[in-house]
Amino acid sequence: MKDSLKKVIVGILVVTLVFSGMVLLPSKADAAPVTRWETTKTYTNMAYGSWETQGVRKKSSSTGKVSFSVSTKVSTSYSGTIKVGIPKVESVLGFKLSSSATYKFTNTWDVKKNVTYKVQTRKRYKVYSVKQSKITTDSWTGQRTVSNYYVTVKKNDGIDVRALEY
Repeated sequence: MKDSLKKVIVGILVVTLVFSGMVLLPSKADAAPVTRWETTKTYTNMAYGSWETQGVRKKSSSTGKVSFSVSTKVSTSYSGTIKVGIPKVESVLGFKLSSSATYKFTNTWDVKKNVTYKVQTRKRYKVYSVKQSKITTDSWTGQRTVSNYYVTVKKNDGIDVRALEY
C-alpha cells in the first residue's frame, strides 16, 4: 500500500508541475540543425582558347618543305566558390585543380609556290560542373533545406594545331 500511495503522489506532483509550466519541455531553440554536404561532377562540354599564331612563312617563289615545332603549357583552372574544400573537389573530379601539362607538336609539310602560310595553336579543355549541395535538416521539424553551389572546372586536354594558306 505504501508503494501505491507513493506512485499516486508522484503522479499528482508531475501533473501539477506540467500544468504550472515548471517542467521544461524541449523547445525548437534547443534543437540544432544537422548539416551535410554532397558533391557531384558533370562533364558539360569542351572549351577552347583563342588561336595564337606561332609562325608565318611568307610567300616565296620556291617550293619545298617547312618544319614546325611548338611546346605549349596548358593549365587546369576553375571559377566559382569552393565550399567543401579543394581536396574534396579534387577527389570528386579525379585530378588536381593545380594540374598542368606541356604539349609538344612537330610537323613537316610541303609548301606551294607564292603562298603564305600561318601556323596557329589553341589550348583545349574539358569542362566540368561541380555541384556542392549543402543539406540542412531541422532536427525539430525534420524539414530539409538544400542550397546548391557550383564550380566550373576547365581541365587541360591538349592543343589544336592548324596551318592556314592565304
